Amino acid sequence: MRPCCPAALKAGTSATMSLAAAHTTMSAADLAYRVVSPDGRVEAILAIDGDGRPTWQILFDGKAVIARSPLGLDLGPDGVLAQGLAVIGISRTRVDRRYTLVAGKTRNSRDRCHQLRLDLEGANGRRRLQLIVRGYDDGVALRYRVRAAVIKAELTAFKFPADYICWGFNMGRFNTGHEGHFLPVRASSIRESDLYDVPLVCRTGSAVFAIAQADLNDYSGMGLSGAAAGAPGVHIKLAPRPDDPTIAVRSRPDGDVLSPWRVVMAADQPGGYPGCLQNQPGTDFLAVVPTSWDETRVITGEIGAFIAIARRSGSDWFIGAMTNEQPRTLTVSSQFLRDARVHGTICADGNTPSTLDISERTFTPHDSIDIHLAGSGGAAIHLRGVS
Repeated sequence: MRPCCPAALKAGTSATMSLAAAHTTMSAADLAYRVVSPDGRVEAILAIDGDGRPTWQILFDGKAVIARSPLGLDLGPDGVLAQGLAVIGISRTRVDRRYTLVAGKTRNSRDRCHQLRLDLEGANGRRRLQLIVRGYDDGVALRYRVRAAVIKAELTAFKFPADYICWGFNMGRFNTGHEGHFLPVRASSIRESDLYDVPLVCRTGSAVFAIAQADLNDYSGMGLSGAAAGAPGVHIKLAPRPDDPTIAVRSRPDGDVLSPWRVVMAADQPGGYPGCLQNQPGTDFLAVVPTSWDETRVITGEIGAFIAIARRSGSDWFIGAMTNEQPRTLTVSSQFLRDARVHGTICADGNTPSTLDISERTFTPHDSIDIHLAGSGGAAIHLRGVS
């Protein structure tokens, strides 16, 4: 799963098009506005019901991963923007640009999505709210724009159609180091008093999705808490301001407040960033590992169990793998290799936690690579062409 890139989300839109607003009727009184990803697999639906309440829903391959969920903002003394809203403007935009990353999982990145912006107006025209949603091939991103002095709370929710198994870190409060174990939890077991850090990763049975945020600037950080009465799903809680805990965001004078992107990434299977070999043994190996990559492939993985990822820089390939407490052997095909023969340096777990077993071997595209992993351990392989 390719993570949604914060730099791409922060960038301004381009290649603006004037398109008619496509809408469908969800019920007799509801209007729905759809945004579909360029590859057609991801779909977001923004809806305004008969009482003027905005909601969103996210589908992956035609199946709902996020059920219809409320949207809105609590502006404190200026009221709540969550009902009585009417659509007064609609615009659609296509974005397609390429840029270079200084560091990350790939050197060249593409920012490609379809965007919808809904302009909403409250009763008596007193307050306006913009909802901006983007459909990417690997997920959906949504943000708010509003002219307000303060934001007390955000009413964004993520209702689940079923009781998913999720993995997350329950930090409990905002003033933490944001470090801890990501443990499995049923969605219905996430309580209103819990406060999960992002990302929160969940499996639907046919897909995997992660809830995250991007482009956090002049806004409060967010956590995720459970729904009332154990209903499967989570909603956003904003961190209180240190100088005034009764609010979360204070705007600049005469300026709009632009929220971070609320991101839902979706894919068929999990992907992740492999752990590196730690401690002093293996520093020679780490010295040759690049900081940017030309290509990344998720080879195999299972949430909470194991992961193996291959990354290419130039003509060299690097494979990283790690496992949970269960020792295992992962067998990796070499068919992705471009050279007829490559030389491999394999760094695997030694007999003790502080030792490494380093070996050398030559591979061809017809060979399989067996990666032996000790419990709670990992391995790294450097493959380079043989002239």
